[in-house]
Amino acid sequence: WGWMLWGFNVIAGIIGMPLIVLGRYSPPFLDWIESASITTSFTAPDTVLRGTSQWVAYIADGGVPVWPSGWTLVTEPALIAASGLIVAIGAAGLALTRPWGPRWRTFLVGGVLIGWIAVGIGHIGPWPGLGGDLVRSLLDGVFAPLRNTHKFEVLIRLPIAIGVAFAVQWLLSARTRTQGARRGLATIGVGALVVAMTASAWPALSGELTRDRSFAEVPRYWNQASAWLAEQDPSGRALVLPGASFGIYSWGRINDEPLQALGAAPWVVRDAVPLAGAGAIRWLDAIAERVATGKGSPGLSAALSRAGIDWVVVRSDLDRRRSGSARPEAIGQALARSGGLSPVVQFGPSLPPFRTEMTVVDAGLVGALPAVEIWQVDSPDGGPDPRIALRPVTDVLIVSGASEAMVDLADAGVIGSGSVVVLDGDEGALIEAADSSMKVRRAITDTNQRSEVIFGRSANNRTSVLASDADYSADRAVHDYLQRPNVADPRPFQTVAEFEGGSLSASSSGSDVDALRARGPQSSPFSAIDGDLDTAWRSGDPGTGVGQWWQVDWSNVVSIDQQVIGVRLVSGASVNDDDATAPAVIEVTTDQGSTTTTVTSTEGWQDLAVITGDTTRMRLTMVETRGPVDGSGGGFGIREIQLPAPVTRSLVAPGILDGGPGVFTALRGQRSGCLSVDGINQCDANLVVPGPERAGIDRQFMTARADEMRIGVR
Repeated sequence: WGWMLWGFNVIAGIIGMPLIVLGRYSPPFLDWIESASITTSFTAPDTVLRGTSQWVAYIADGGVPVWPSGWTLVTEPALIAASGLIVAIGAAGLALTRPWGPRWRTFLVGGVLIGWIAVGIGHIGPWPGLGGDLVRSLLDGVFAPLRNTHKFEVLIRLPIAIGVAFAVQWLLSARTRTQGARRGLATIGVGALVVAMTASAWPALSGELTRDRSFAEVPRYWNQASAWLAEQDPSGRALVLPGASFGIYSWGRINDEPLQALGAAPWVVRDAVPLAGAGAIRWLDAIAERVATGKGSPGLSAALSRAGIDWVVVRSDLDRRRSGSARPEAIGQALARSGGLSPVVQFGPSLPPFRTEMTVVDAGLVGALPAVEIWQVDSPDGGPDPRIALRPVTDVLIVSGASEAMVDLADAGVIGSGSVVVLDGDEGALIEAADSSMKVRRAITDTNQRSEVIFGRSANNRTSVLASDADYSADRAVHDYLQRPNVADPRPFQTVAEFEGGSLSASSSGSDVDALRARGPQSSPFSAIDGDLDTAWRSGDPGTGVGQWWQVDWSNVVSIDQQVIGVRLVSGASVNDDDATAPAVIEVTTDQGSTTTTVTSTEGWQDLAVITGDTTRMRLTMVETRGPVDGSGGGFGIREIQLPAPVTRSLVAPGILDGGPGVFTALRGQRSGCLSVDGINQCDANLVVPGPERAGIDRQFMTARADEMRIGVR
């Protein structure tokens, strides 16, 4: 026991000391990864015993399992039965008495019980763990390093393996000691164990463990690119584009980035969990959003330079399908159109577009690009050393919002190379040290929008803007990258949605944090009444959409005096909605009752029957569909509804405008359907992403005093 305790303390020190250092100096990245509600969702008693409580095995992205071998183990009935049989045989082996059973049976059985409790303690379900709610809150708090409770499975697996060994020994001995039926049963037991172990190990035996998850070597051109960056000014940082949650390349999957192992120069990339502060992540998202559109950004070079970025590394060898990254053609087009950036060197082969004179692949949107191309940032905002800049504090601009506001301000051209910009709430020390010569102006932006982040996704990772009183959907402690984590209530610093005339809700939507389809703020419930036919409310639940609904709740009683309402539905025949389900029957429900209407497969205006009279609500539900009956399909969608009483939405910006500019952006996330590929404009309707505010911009903000203002639109 003394040696065991000594070894335990050594191992605890080896693991614990780095965690203590990490907790002291690292950004709170544990708040930005999987929450306890995810890690404990699959720790039911049976899955814990079978060794299938690793939550990643149950995740599919875009219909493709993230971990194919684990997915096979948890979905194939034969493998589920096989893993259960192995546990049963192991338990039987632990139950054997001497001389056939283990000498330290109490110790081994105790390990199984302790491991069973430790892994499943936070589970909530038909067989919940001990103190599930309390444990989950602790795993999202002080015990966050232990959140992946499946790591305690070793306490179960080792005793079960020892039990299997003793069971095999007993079965083999029984075959030699007995005759007749008992000998046959022992033989069957050994055979069943062999079959079960082979079946359970089949993902490994078949090569599925490493399929699409390995690589032979890092291409030499990445060594060359890394060496070139190291030879340049060592103070300059490189930004790697496009961002991707993981390093999944056409030549293999390494999860991390080549520059992490090869790079001597500083670099940054937007991946699943950047080891940076919340402000840096928000800034990276703003940059990625602009370059992914291919449109460019007039303030891009200034924003990059102010952040210490000297180089932009554009990689074209990502596996775009599996990584979900932006098109490198769009990245290059955006950099060229933005100005202040120029390509300086290329590495690696020119990757072919996989097309011939007779064949067009991916609508001709894939061009012949170098594997790695490095662009130089040339902006007057940069100084001799990009790591630091000294500026006189004679004119200070205090900006509301968050760090992405810097990109908006640069795009609007309202900050120059010598501008001192401070985030609202961080100006305390500067104001205290101010003298009479310092001029302080306050600007406002509509950044830091109140929304939920889909943690783990590096792009298209936000819901639509939420109202100040709206509850978050995800079961987790942290819902956004907050730059003011110590503020008890962040809402005074956030841009929030304010509805007038009523509120909107839906059974699900593509703008939800847990949406499985039609992802994006352009699929929110408000898109059904925003006046833009390119946007639409789309249900985010998988399946045909039967039972999905959209609802308006008016603030006051509304009188419906017509027997029909006009609606334009999303049809499966529409362009860019190939997965949509063609609705057949729609039910309209008010306080007066329900009525159904058979609709046609068109996106033109149609009339839905409605019961007249006073009501405070109206719900549209898809009852039947013309789509497939096997549960697949594209859900329910509404492009526009003619309401008997209007409901409007405005975004309320934080802060007070006092002497500075107000900068608001309405086209976030919008992407056109055309790219310049090898000098030719190529267009594809499936490339289009309509912005959530294409129909107009509606903002509210406060000013320090009554004043005349000049409004400019870009």
